[in-house]
Amino acid sequence: MEKISVIIPIYNVEKYLKRCLDSVLKQTYQNIEIILIDDGSTDTSGLIADEYSKRYKNINVVHKRNEGIGQTRNLGIQMAKGEYILFVDSDDYIDENMIEQMHLVAVNNNCDLVCCNKYRIYEKNNRGMVTDEEMEPIKFFSRKEALGVFLLTKYVDVVFWNKLIKKDLFEGIRCPNGIYEDLATIYKLLLKANKIANMYNPFYYYCQRESSITDEKYNEKMIILKNAIDDNYNEIIKYYPDLKDNLILGKIHWYTVIYDKMILNNDFDTALKKEIKSMISSNLELIKKSDQFSKMKKIQYYLFHVSEPIYRMSYKLFYKLKR
Repeated sequence: MEKISVIIPIYNVEKYLKRCLDSVLKQTYQNIEIILIDDGSTDTSGLIADEYSKRYKNINVVHKRNEGIGQTRNLGIQMAKGEYILFVDSDDYIDENMIEQMHLVAVNNNCDLVCCNKYRIYEKNNRGMVTDEEMEPIKFFSRKEALGVFLLTKYVDVVFWNKLIKKDLFEGIRCPNGIYEDLATIYKLLLKANKIANMYNPFYYYCQRESSITDEKYNEKMIILKNAIDDNYNEIIKYYPDLKDNLILGKIHWYTVIYDKMILNNDFDTALKKEIKSMISSNLELIKKSDQFSKMKKIQYYLFHVSEPIYRMSYKLFYKLKR
C-alpha cells in the first residue's frame, strides 16, 4: 500500500482545526502521513497541532515564523515521503473515503493527478451546495485536454485542495509566496502530467468563511488575481496555441468574477471594467457556440453585453439568495 502525504497548512484556525484533523484521521485509507505546518499562528492552533501529534504517531508538526501560504506548502512538499500528496486547508474537512477512492482511480488508471468535486459550506448560515452537479461520474483527460478546461474551473480547477497529486510532478516546481499561489503553480503541474482524472464525488468540504479570500469583495487583491489569470493564459498558449478559444473563455470567466467583486463593493475600476466589457462583447459569438458554458452562463454574459446596470442588479440578487 503506497504512502500518501497529507499536508495541512495552519494559520490561526483554532475554531476549525480539530474538525479538519479528525476528518483526516478517519480516512479508510490507512497508510498516510499527516504533515502539519504551523505558519506562526498567534492563537491556540499550534497547541492543538502538538496535542494531536502526541496522540497519533503518523502526525508530524513543524512550527515556523509566518511566511505565507506559498512557503508553507513548499515546506510540506519538501517533507513529504509519500508517493502522492494531498493538500487539505485547515478550516475545511474531507469525506472519510476521499483518499481511498481517489487513490484507487489514480492507481487503476495510471493517473498523475486526480481531482474530486467539492461541497461548498457557507459558515454564516451553514447552508451547503455541491459545486458542480452536472459532471460525469468520472472523466479522464490528457495533458492538453486538462489545460483546455483549467481556467474554466470545470473538472480540473485552479485550487490545490481537491487534488491527489503524484509527488514526482513537484520536481523542480515550488509555489511562489503570496496569494493565488495555486493559480501560479497548478498549470505547471498539469504541463508535466500525462493523464488526469476528475471524479464527480464531492469528497471535499470547502468551508466559506466570512473572511475567505475567495469570497472577498473587490480590492487590490483582485488585480493580483487578474495578473495571475493573464500569466496562465500567456504560458499555456505558448505550448498549445490551438487552445486559444478555450483560454479566452477562461479569461472571460475570471474577469467576470472580478467584475462581480466590484459590484459587491460598489467600487469600479473604470479601465478594468472597460477591458472586461470589451472582451465579452468581442467574443459573443465564441460564447454562443461554446459547449463549455451552460445556457445560464451564456445569458449572464449576453446580459452584461446588453446592459451593465441590469446585470449588476441581477448579480446582487443572486448573491443575496445564495447566502
